Amino acid sequence: MSLARALAQRWGATLDGRELRGSIDGAAFRARVTESALVDVRLDCVDVSGFAIEIAPRGDPDAALEWASLAEYVGYRAARGPDGVREAFLRRFEVTGTDRGLLRVWLDDLAREALLAAPERYSLARGELTVAPFAAIGLDGFERTVRAAVRLVSRPHRLAAAWRDVLAPIAPADVPDAWLADGVEITVHAATELRLDTPWRADAPDGDKLRTRLRAERLRVGDDVAIWRSRLDDADRPAPAPTTRFGDRHDAHGPVEQLAPLAARITAASPDVLAASAGHVVLWWRGLIQDPRRLAAATELVSALAISPTGPYR
Repeated sequence: MSLARALAQRWGATLDGRELRGSIDGAAFRARVTESALVDVRLDCVDVSGFAIEIAPRGDPDAALEWASLAEYVGYRAARGPDGVREAFLRRFEVTGTDRGLLRVWLDDLAREALLAAPERYSLARGELTVAPFAAIGLDGFERTVRAAVRLVSRPHRLAAAWRDVLAPIAPADVPDAWLADGVEITVHAATELRLDTPWRADAPDGDKLRTRLRAERLRVGDDVAIWRSRLDDADRPAPAPTTRFGDRHDAHGPVEQLAPLAARITAASPDVLAASAGHVVLWWRGLIQDPRRLAAATELVSALAISPTGPYR
């Protein structure tokens, strides 16, 4: 019996020709399996333009590591994590990616644990993940490998679930089943309706391509006003060279005295950019932000500016 058919029986999945369909922890997957001396497995995945990951076992996992450079490469600030999973992962695998910011998001502990149990070479790019273990790995090894591959491709489902959990105490929100870098919005029903999304800028520097953004229509007319972190690239600045400062972290443009009543919320949200114009309010950060405190403050902040041009919503 082929490994794919045996695994389908074990998991209660379906095998139609070379296509294996099933689910793990509620996340559905579709794998195309070609069996010979190598078992070539290909799974559909969210396609993020220009993003790719290569994960390969190290030849000598006990060799001394250059922790600082490796931590930077994989995107961790520390090598140690719960139960030593992250340190074990760093020692066992060499990981490369085209953007450190998204790489940091993609490799969660659930994926690392599954990969540690199935040390193969995994490649994710252009909406597909591939792995090709030897057929001699046997059914148990093949099961562990497919499980690790599914954990990787199902990461967008876990991200969506995390958004759902984080936003639930803040405001009612319509969250899709899976996260996508482009084209998927979360609707947050706060004081006014907000849109939360995570745009992907393929042309931005390494580590800065992923953004978290909140937007709302500006319901009352007011002067254009914007603040942004001083270190932002010119392409990200929402206004010409600043003439004023706002607090310790932001440059500003326009009548920033309007923002004074919102200073505490701005500090709590700590955005990279906050801009209000005649038609809309936009707040965004670099990276994926799922900190409840910052999201709650940002939701209040964007709602306030959308409703009133002069002060916070009450």
